[in-house]
Amino acid sequence: MARNPFALWFERKFVEWEAEAGHRRTVSEFAEWLNIPRSLCSRYLTGSLSPSRKNVDLIAIRLGPEVYDLLGLQRPDEVLQRLQGVWDQLTEAQKAGIVSILEESEASRSSPSKAFT
Repeated sequence: MARNPFALWFERKFVEWEAEAGHRRTVSEFAEWLNIPRSLCSRYLTGSLSPSRKNVDLIAIRLGPEVYDLLGLQRPDEVLQRLQGVWDQLTEAQKAGIVSILEESEASRSSPSKAFT
């Protein structure tokens, strides 16, 4: 049985990762580097399972955004990804400011338009 395109791509990325290291590496090491469970990494390699959106996001961080295209998923907004990447490093005041902007935006979209008053 032929493996799916994602499994073939994922295996190629594993081999490239090994080559960059200059020596053989284990699936466990690859999974740890990707920040996904080893059991799932093995199943992705065999093609018996496709990754969840959460794991696609983790894979994309290390292996590139083309994984979204390969799986037919919409790529996330780059600015939002950058924000997610630094969120834990922000101060509480910075986080509160961002949340305030979000809440203002949500409120302005949900309030009735005053254009007709």
